[in-house]
Amino acid sequence: MGKSVEQDPSTTQTLNFQTVVRKPTKQVVAIQNTEDKEWIINPTISTASDACAGYFSGKQTLVVPPKQTVQFEINYTPKTMTKKNASDQYDAHIGSLFFPLPNGTALLYNLNAVATEPESEALPQETV
Repeated sequence: MGKSVEQDPSTTQTLNFQTVVRKPTKQVVAIQNTEDKEWIINPTISTASDACAGYFSGKQTLVVPPKQTVQFEINYTPKTMTKKNASDQYDAHIGSLFFPLPNGTALLYNLNAVATEPESEALPQETV
């Protein structure tokens, strides 16, 4: 029998991303296994709204050998720009990254991401 428990807010971390629209960027999270047995973790990536579903991605399974630390790469690939609100701040794409650890604990990361307008490309010069 199991029950849910509330996540301690002090253990929640935030990852901030910023890039231009349609240009991928990534961040890395270190997962440390302090036990004598291998961990196989299935992280969960979710978004606050369906509008930015698929913007955040990462491996479906993470293997962490005993007494070692492994890097988990989280990718942000925005397909739309974030909008500016009335106070001229960007309304971020919001998501979360959750690691249910085999030792009964969990790691939670809030994902805040801003996608700005695309960079302008230089026009090729014509030859005469």
